[in-house]
Amino acid sequence: MLAGRPALLIQRRCHRARLCKNHYESERRGGRLDRWPGQRPVPLRAKLREIGVLGNKHIPERYLHGSVAQRLALLQGLMDTDGTMGSGGSGSGRGSGRAACEFSVVHERLARDVHELLPGLGIKVTFRQAPAVRGGAQAGVRYRLGLQAGLPVFRLPRKAGRLAPLRMRRAMLRYVMAVEPVASVPVRCVQVDHPSRTYLAGHECIPTHKPRWPCTR
Repeated sequence: MLAGRPALLIQRRCHRARLCKNHYESERRGGRLDRWPGQRPVPLRAKLREIGVLGNKHIPERYLHGSVAQRLALLQGLMDTDGTMGSGGSGSGRGSGRAACEFSVVHERLARDVHELLPGLGIKVTFRQAPAVRGGAQAGVRYRLGLQAGLPVFRLPRKAGRLAPLRMRRAMLRYVMAVEPVASVPVRCVQVDHPSRTYLAGHECIPTHKPRWPCTR
């Protein structure tokens, strides 16, 4: 998915992209069809059904492992539709510095997929559940993901213009909450085949350093 209005690029083996109807019309109105020679619009619903997301909102596995630019564009599309911006932002970019954003949906699988997407982009996120209210009555559960982002998580101008730069360093730090003794158990050392000796640990993708010295038994 591309950010903003629904648009889908279907990549063929010949490395030519086909446009969905929405994107085709957007390019036609903007006078940019010369960038897409010989293109005809592809029905969006058919392609959404083909990748298994029509009526089953989630992020396909391969989308979670794309390039940084692709994953950021995916996040921008999600935030443009189901994301909100807190009062800390301003059009002048001189907000309180909190830059608090939220992604809120009633689809648990989609929420957990976004929860996996965010740490891979270096964004800290909180995951909460709250009642979903419709017409003054509870109508299920909504899943709320809170984040403070230094990245441009919105692409819609009315939202992106209010996103203030992060000015509090702690928004980008992680903290040790507790250190507790545990029983000694057999463990196995690992070596990281990279000059930095670092790797990403756990669901939160926390950068972790493995020293160069050999392990002892």
